[in-house]
Amino acid sequence: MVRSGGARGSGYVLGGRLVLTAAHVLEDRERVSVQLPYRAGRVPCQVVWERLEDGPRGWDAALLLAREDLSDGPLPAVRWGRLVTMRPCPAQALGYPVVGQAGGDAVSRVQVDGRVLPESGRDRDRYVLVGDAGAEPREGALPWGGMSGAALWCGSTPGAVPLLTGVVAGDPPGWHHTRLEAVPAYVLASDPVVRELVEEHTGRAMLLEPADLQHLTDRTATPRPPRSPADLLRPEQAVVSFMGREDLLDDLTRWCQPPPDRTRPAPHDGPAARWAWEQNLVRARLLTGPGGAGKTRLAAELAARMTGLGWTAIRLATGTRTPLDS
Repeated sequence: MVRSGGARGSGYVLGGRLVLTAAHVLEDRERVSVQLPYRAGRVPCQVVWERLEDGPRGWDAALLLAREDLSDGPLPAVRWGRLVTMRPCPAQALGYPVVGQAGGDAVSRVQVDGRVLPESGRDRDRYVLVGDAGAEPREGALPWGGMSGAALWCGSTPGAVPLLTGVVAGDPPGWHHTRLEAVPAYVLASDPVVRELVEEHTGRAMLLEPADLQHLTDRTATPRPPRSPADLLRPEQAVVSFMGREDLLDDLTRWCQPPPDRTRPAPHDGPAARWAWEQNLVRARLLTGPGGAGKTRLAAELAARMTGLGWTAIRLATGTRTPLDS
């Protein structure tokens, strides 16, 4: 829970001391603290980045730095996501809204399950979470007050770890409190300061995976804590920085980026322009070599490079037969 002056909101610990929340929660920037569900007391925080803008496409997000570590041990690495298709995607958010008030100043954590509808809010750079049920106002207060700042998690595969896809910004009017709006992670990632802070405090670059293609993605391509020394030899662990094959990597990068078609209209402005969804002809390229030559690592390096340029890059699961446009 995030507290600032007399205001209260939600937040998520990204790693160590870094906390993600909504900017409008910060009523008094000189008095900001976080309160963890498994820890007594409040931890003072400093606002290290914030961006709050008016209007339907305005930003509403902030990063806080706590005075001390918020976990007794290392936290699992945060995996960021975005939606790349127009299909509804299962999602959830956990926060501390008014509807969870348990008496006095105590507030229980509330989990909101539902689906994100990619077409809704797309023109405003917003994700819209439609809950399974609405909520009623409580003692004159909006039921989802305090939910702002909660992390939005999306994932298309039951049992798989969902991806951090946005930060809740509020409860839009006119929907009987059945919807929550979130600032997408792709908007946050468009700010270089956010990317730098996330990488500094989590140890990982802010790369966005397609949350709605998890059911097509080879899970072994995702780095996991090594279970044995032999696991360190797997290419996805990337224990040693990628070296060599620069000419081949540059050639593959150019192949991925054909000359622009000047007859096409330019994508709309704003953070989403970098992540614009386009339909192109499918092209394939075959890379051959003996076992252990580094084919998988080269492909992973190309995927990481193109992901940083706004592409969606996944390693298909073995036996995938699902049409990508279905």
